[in-house]
This record gives sequence, C-alpha cells and structure tokens, in this order.
Amino acid sequence: MKPADVTANLPNDIAQCHALIQELSSTVQEQQRLTARLQQQVEVLLRRIYGPRSERVDPGQLVLFGEEVAAAQETE
Repeated sequence: MKPADVTANLPNDIAQCHALIQELSSTVQEQQRLTARLQQQVEVLLRRIYGPRSERVDPGQLVLFGEEVAAAQETE
C-alpha cells in the first residue's frame, strides 16, 4: 500500500483512532511474544544440534575392549 492509501482509510474520530492504536499495539505485542518464543525454540534446537554433549557409552560395548584393557594392565 502507498502511504496515501493508508491515510485515506484512517478514521477522523479521536475515539476510533485510539481504538485503532490500541488494536495495533496489542498486535505488535503479540507478534513480539511470538518472535521471542520462536527465537527461544531456535536456540534450544541449535544447542541440541551443535551444543556440547556427554559421551554416551553402552556398557555392553565395553566387553569389546576387555581383552585390550586386560593386556594393557598386565604390561604396566
């Protein structure tokens, strides 16, 4: 829309102008809350993908290295 189109649709009554301003203000606040929530979700996802992780070891897999560990302990 061109600026002239926007101003042509504005009400001339002060009460209507105030109501329009309040409606626009609440819309802006709602959009800001939505943006903040989405930013938080993106940060959580980025931490999950790229953040530090602890090593996950399956105790059943340690059996695979049992012979090497035992041999290393005997040579010490």
